[in-house]
Amino acid sequence: MVAESELVLTQRCMTEAIRASQFGIFEHDHIEDTIYCSSRERDIFGFEADELISVSSFVNKIPPKDRAAVEVAIKRAHDPAGDGYYNLSHRHIAKDGQERWVLARSTTTFGFVNGVKVPIRTVGVHLDITERKEREAQLERLAAILNATTDFVAIANKERQLVYINVAGRRFLGIDPDESLSDYCIDDVHPAETLTHLVEVALPTAIKERVWKSEVPFTRHDGEVVHMSQVIVP
Repeated sequence: MVAESELVLTQRCMTEAIRASQFGIFEHDHIEDTIYCSSRERDIFGFEADELISVSSFVNKIPPKDRAAVEVAIKRAHDPAGDGYYNLSHRHIAKDGQERWVLARSTTTFGFVNGVKVPIRTVGVHLDITERKEREAQLERLAAILNATTDFVAIANKERQLVYINVAGRRFLGIDPDESLSDYCIDDVHPAETLTHLVEVALPTAIKERVWKSEVPFTRHDGEVVHMSQVIVP
């Protein structure tokens, strides 16, 4: 039948999409107190293929520093008075003993047993986000370094609008630490004749040769023109 063929195709597409996304899937039957884990889910947490899984199996994989937050989030998600939604990032101990990060999301549905509203079923996913967390940590370290230097460091897009300025740069231009950069661009930083040279010579040279260096006048927030050594990297 056509409808049955479409259903099989849809299921196959969903399976392939889940496999490509690297999501681990779990389903918790609260009434029977059983948990199904996909093969990817078992890989993420280091569970054996035939290992029986419980909520405590997951919690025991979580280091003490994150365990309390996870237990609170689980309790809230399983509370019939709540919305049943669980959304948390936390570390866990992988099979090789190393700490890794996962993003966890799930939804719990509720029903009535003997007239009492209770959790019936929880379906959720885990995604290993260790690499993303490491990149975020690297960016945080880089931002700390840039903000510690007394050099003026800035990033502009191809429209010459400023999208990042470190602490020293903000101080030089008189921009408050929390002020948006949406109204600032390279055109505001240099005297007119310097800007023309930068647009017509410096930027094309930087793009072609991967770097451009020279001494350039900058306009400080109080209007004073200050000469500084400038390096442009595309």
